[in-house]
Amino acid sequence: MIKKIFKKIEIINYWFICLLISIYFSFLIGEFFYDSIYSPDFSKYKIYMDYFQGNNEKTYLEQNLSYFFIQSFIFSLQNEKLFDYNFNALLDSSIFMTNNLLYIIGLIGIYKMLLNFNFKKNDILISLTLLNFFPPVLGMRMIFKPEIFVFALIPWIIYSIELFIDTKNEKYLYISYFLSIYLFTIKPTSTAMCGLFLLIRYRGIFLKYGIKQILILFVFLMIIFTPLLIEDFDANGIFYFFHETNDEYTERPDVTFLYNIDIFNIKEKPLKNYHADSLPGIILLDTFGDYFEVLWENDRSLFKFNKVNLGDNFFVNSYLRKYIGIALTLIFYCLTIFNLIKSKQFKDFYFLPFYGIITLLIVAYTGNFEKSTGDILKTTYYSFFLAITFCFLILKAINKLNKENKLFISFLFIFLNLFIFGFPKESNPEYFRYLEANNVAPFICNINQIFVPDRTTDCKNYELNICNFNKDDYTIERIRNENYSQSIKDKNTKLTTNDFKSEKTLQKNNLIIQVNDKEECINYIENGFNPIKKNFEISNFPIVNIGYIIIALLIIIYLFISKIRN
Repeated sequence: MIKKIFKKIEIINYWFICLLISIYFSFLIGEFFYDSIYSPDFSKYKIYMDYFQGNNEKTYLEQNLSYFFIQSFIFSLQNEKLFDYNFNALLDSSIFMTNNLLYIIGLIGIYKMLLNFNFKKNDILISLTLLNFFPPVLGMRMIFKPEIFVFALIPWIIYSIELFIDTKNEKYLYISYFLSIYLFTIKPTSTAMCGLFLLIRYRGIFLKYGIKQILILFVFLMIIFTPLLIEDFDANGIFYFFHETNDEYTERPDVTFLYNIDIFNIKEKPLKNYHADSLPGIILLDTFGDYFEVLWENDRSLFKFNKVNLGDNFFVNSYLRKYIGIALTLIFYCLTIFNLIKSKQFKDFYFLPFYGIITLLIVAYTGNFEKSTGDILKTTYYSFFLAITFCFLILKAINKLNKENKLFISFLFIFLNLFIFGFPKESNPEYFRYLEANNVAPFICNINQIFVPDRTTDCKNYELNICNFNKDDYTIERIRNENYSQSIKDKNTKLTTNDFKSEKTLQKNNLIIQVNDKEECINYIENGFNPIKKNFEISNFPIVNIGYIIIALLIIIYLFISKIRN
């Protein structure tokens, strides 16, 4: 008996350690290989950060302030380390770090939710381990968009409602209402998706309590949230539901968009914009792939460089990763539809991706679509739903497998997705210098440095190493340069030695100089020159949003530590 207990504990610890390692390594991949300031819509949403700095009076966007304030606040904590030449690098790292903090909150919520559904603990840990490498989720963690905030909240909403169903304790119902309405203020499309799911999944609660009682409670909560909406309106200049459509997004897709698929071009040209007239094509290419070229296919990320060629075949080297993504997408949706038909208890969770797709189709057919791209159907917009469905699929698939088969499936899945992301990589000194230049994350920078072969310095301290010209701070900017990235035609391009001289900009009072070598730089530093300082200080504090962030966090902590008494 005792041996069995210790064996069980050992297994639990083993899978838990695997989960922690997978969280860290998936974080490491994004930290080293992606630049969040070149993620989709960063230039659009950065106006929120400018607003908190006091640089803009209004954002003229419709979204809630909370996610963007969390990002801005955490970045402002690094203010004393910010200089003109390292500002973007630290901003990129801060965005990714903050997203991953929100991701972990959502990850814990999924664990509690699945545990409440009586799934095996070890199986849940395996599903979460694989979730870390699920392409839509990794993409959600890397980009500067509030879908990650939705991911952080939706599992806790589901968990609190399920606790109410199990215990009949109405405090969990009130908790779910608070978190739900807070989520509904984040983004209109996520409001529609999550509202549709919650209304259908838990319609029995609404019917049991009666429309009148529910409406009274809803009105009461709306009164509580009115200050939040007013604060958002004051900052944005427009109301939450008044989305201003760009000139490009004024079209409607044809009816054939719903079912049209070009098999020939799926094989010959699985590339951006070639399938803008095909919903099935976009889903096939963008679920496990990066059809819109904003993540690992982004020219300004390190993902696309130094890929190992598998022979001389053009299609293998150029498209094999895409073909594997298509195959995994087909498996994903076939299993989803199969379980949707077979399962009664979890049917709504298997239908989650379709809630997202249906919502986006409604948006598209109401005149918010661009026929030349079809990018309103990005999987990013419903990635939080894909994540939950993925966990249910994995739990179902491994339920009756032994430990060895579970390990095999886990390693195979992770390997295939790493291959899709652009691994393995060919090694060369320039490539490692690029990795070192990207290693700027606070707190874990020294740990990350372990995984940079041939490193020439200790963990990067920008203040102390301003004059270290051997460290290629400047080279990373070369692939972020628009002209350079647009000139790249070969998808398997290799990083090459930079062919221009680096300069450092120093300042003393009003005098600004350029230095070209280490010795000269050190001399100027010793004579009172410093790097040009660049500040990020918050002057506009959204007090109401801060209050709701704190309340939501306290509720999540309470749900996490509370013990349920049946």
